Amino acid sequence: IEARYPTMVFGLPYDGRSRTMPAQPLVSLMLSAMGCPVLLHGGSRMPTKYGISLIEIWQALGVDWTRLSLEAIQRIFQRTYQGFVYLPEHFPEAHGLVPYREQIGKRPPLATIELMWCPYEGDCQVIVGYVHPPTEELAKKTLALTGIQNFITVKGLEGSSDLPRARTAIIGIHQGSQEKRLLLHARDYNLGGATETPFDTLPNYLEILKETMYGKSTQLSPVVIWNGGFYLWQSGIVSSLDEGIQQAEALLGSDRLIGHLSLLREEISLHREPVKGSLCS
Repeated sequence: IEARYPTMVFGLPYDGRSRTMPAQPLVSLMLSAMGCPVLLHGGSRMPTKYGISLIEIWQALGVDWTRLSLEAIQRIFQRTYQGFVYLPEHFPEAHGLVPYREQIGKRPPLATIELMWCPYEGDCQVIVGYVHPPTEELAKKTLALTGIQNFITVKGLEGSSDLPRARTAIIGIHQGSQEKRLLLHARDYNLGGATETPFDTLPNYLEILKETMYGKSTQLSPVVIWNGGFYLWQSGIVSSLDEGIQQAEALLGSDRLIGHLSLLREEISLHREPVKGSLCS
């Protein structure tokens, strides 16, 4: 699609999160509201963790990415700069491999592949979350072989792209043959914490997520501001991390962010496919 900034493709673990509160999809909303396209991908809850999935979080915000054709996703993506490839419907062959995750057990190879998969053909920047250093090395080699020139590796929370706040954020910025290493500390920006923000129950998290989005100060706010600020910076929307943090803080509760969410809901509603067996005019 045509946009001022390259599309950011986030590679997040499909088996979700169970210990810490995710900053997504608020980070994605911030980026797309500011004109940077974002493409996410994943499925419903799956092994081995069975943690909260991205699709569930979006649904809690009134954004349901199911029952949409790939053509519809493309149109929504063009109009809102926000897209989601939902495996059960858009890549059923890959979804058919999900049972093997349970059979293989801890760290199935599929859980590594999904972190670096890029379902986008245009100018983009892939964000690869990981836990173990060998995964980062594998991502570098794999993305080079697939022709991806620009990507970011993040030793994130539970293998996601979320930067930690209680420890050093280890980040690799890769542009062509150049690699820049960043070691960032949230405490240097008054966003640190002694521990990461814990995930307890799904209803509690979703309530806090909505309050955060609408501008209320919550335990999730510094997580979203820290991550939103970083990715606003890396997208090229702002020129520094400090500026990104200021922009992220200003976006929470703003008409721009809430209005963008409303636009996304409207576009999805326009392109929703009827449930099989239902009557439609």
